[in-house]
Amino acid sequence: MDILEIKNVTKTFHTRSFWGKSKEVHALNGITLSLAKGESLGIVGESGCGKSTLASLIIHLAEPTGGEILLYGKDISHAKEKEVKEIRKKIQIVFQDPYSSLSPRMKIGDIIMEPARVMGEFSEAHRKERAEMLLEMVGLRKNVMDRYPHEFSGGQRQRISIA
Repeated sequence: MDILEIKNVTKTFHTRSFWGKSKEVHALNGITLSLAKGESLGIVGESGCGKSTLASLIIHLAEPTGGEILLYGKDISHAKEKEVKEIRKKIQIVFQDPYSSLSPRMKIGDIIMEPARVMGEFSEAHRKERAEMLLEMVGLRKNVMDRYPHEFSGGQRQRISIA
């Protein structure tokens, strides 16, 4: 079974011009792909071709206009809010510019612990222990937990996002 399967996905945005004229923008048209366990998939293309739109649909920041997105065989294309929480436990995104996705007001340890806190998982002590372990897994020492994003290089911030 594929981990992720995208079948004939389309995404259309409706916009209005300054003069009120309605316009449709077809961001994705008939995208089909699959990802099996152990595989890596790269999506490349010119600016504005729909890569970020596709990623947004996969992590359910938006819903497709048509087609299906299957995660472990279950259609998540039009998931309800409760289901979205479960989806986000299984699939994550690392943004290209980690600095813009890391809150400059939060310490690194708090950023890493935030998803588990929001999901209501684990005790505070367990979240901290897990955050330290995740930092070490991406090649950073656990003593950086009390530092802020601006104190790290771009590559380190990318690894913090992965953690």
